[in-house]
Parts: sequence; C-alpha cells; structure tokens
Amino acid sequence: SPAASAALLLLILTLASPSPSAAAGETIGSIKNVSGPAAVLRGAERLAAAPGLKLLQGDILETGADGSLGLILRDDSLLSLGPSSRIALEKFVFVPSEGKLGLTARVMRGTMAFLSGLITRLAPESTTFVTPVATIGGGRVLEPNPQRLRRPDEETLAQLRLLKSSEPAERATASLFL
Repeated sequence: SPAASAALLLLILTLASPSPSAAAGETIGSIKNVSGPAAVLRGAERLAAAPGLKLLQGDILETGADGSLGLILRDDSLLSLGPSSRIALEKFVFVPSEGKLGLTARVMRGTMAFLSGLITRLAPESTTFVTPVATIGGGRVLEPNPQRLRRPDEETLAQLRLLKSSEPAERATASLFL
C-alpha cells in the first residue's frame, strides 16, 4: 500500500541520515601539549599522545604517573588532565546553526580542569562530566560529600586565568595540570 511504502521510506531515510553527534572519524579536537607519559586509546589502538594529534568521539585519554595532557575541542573548550588520569570523550555534538550541542566526558580516574567553550556558553545544560562520585553539568555540581571539596591553590587559579585569556598566544603558554 502507498502508506506502508511511505512509512518504510521514512524509516530508511531516518536511519540513513547522519546523527548530530560527531560522525565516525570526524575530528572533535586536538592535543595541544603533553608532558610525560600519555596516550589516546582509540578502539583497539593505543596512540602516543603528541601535540597536533586529532581527537575523535569515543577516544579515551590516559596519562601516566608523571604525565599531563592539554587539549582543545572544536568549540574552543580547553581540557587539562593531570597525572594518572583516564577520561573518555563519550559525546561531542557541535552544530550551532541547527542548535545541536552536547559534550559528555567520563572521568574514570585522576584530575582534570575544564574551561568551557561555545557548547557550554550556548547551552550549559548540554555539557556533562560524569565521575565515579558526582555528575557535573548544567552549571551545577552534584556532590554527595561536599565537605570533601577543596579550593584550588593560587597557582592553579593563576593558570585558569591565563587559560581564560582572550589572547591565543597567552592561552598556549598555560600549563595547568592539576
């Protein structure tokens, strides 16, 4: 029947249309700086982290005991990983012209600092960091044990101010690794 044919065609078109998430193989960002041992796990591959290495949705970033890693995402978000860290870039959607925005990262261990880019500025509720003890997103920190939180030291705050600088040359000199 014509109705069944139309429904089947609609289903095929829906399944064939690209997802708003980063397509397989689409670059979502790149590594800006590395210190010490660090790697990117991509499927079964283990790639040595190096400045300029393109990052894909689904990549897992790892640093060794003396390692640190800084990266920039396509929306100009900055992410810094400290020693012994493991973070998965689970979701990255950046199509602002269509209002499709989203960033989800899973912090499995270690430390990180995040300076928001356009996704968080345009749709704060669409950025989420999942940790073993809390979920951070939508401008709120959901922490079951707030007494465990501590304030960053002055050096960390100075590095965050440098990262927030509007001058790309200044941001590139920041070495914030918690």
